[in-house]
Amino acid sequence: EYWLKEDIGWHSAGALDFSYKEVREYRLNIITEQLEKYQDLIDGYDLDFMRFIVYFKSNEGEKNAYLMTDLVKSVRNKVNELSAKQGRKILLSARVPPDLDFCLGKGLDVKEWIRLGLLDFISIGVHWIGNPALPVAKFKAGLMEASDIPVYASIDNGGYKYREPYSHGMIRGMASHIFAQGG
Repeated sequence: EYWLKEDIGWHSAGALDFSYKEVREYRLNIITEQLEKYQDLIDGYDLDFMRFIVYFKSNEGEKNAYLMTDLVKSVRNKVNELSAKQGRKILLSARVPPDLDFCLGKGLDVKEWIRLGLLDFISIGVHWIGNPALPVAKFKAGLMEASDIPVYASIDNGGYKYREPYSHGMIRGMASHIFAQGG
């Protein structure tokens, strides 16, 4: 009953619908368990929103973005509690698509997360198929002018085609492009 039951790609038919409080609580409980179980071993926790980027029914992401923001706030609070208990800073990051409007359409209000100080850094990237021209500078410009949050870009292990491996030179070129844009 908590599945989206909507086949829009991205493994959506069996995806959980985050508009349900029970789904968000379930996910928070998993995260809390991981944080507590491995508290002595971790320096940070990454919320990977890129793995399968379906959280709400079609065209309902933006109106429900506040629900995902509340979930990220709850995770931030758990990380802060654990940091205080451990006496050391544990970082919180998120991996999201490289387009802020696309993120918001999926229910991920990254600008709000940054404005609220919920993340220590952010990673952008694509999933499975590489993008040698990740728009790091555009993404950073779309964030608030006053934000100095570090933005990293991931180079996924695919090439121009599905699962085509990159050459060493291609990886170096992409890394150089990311670095030149301030990533």
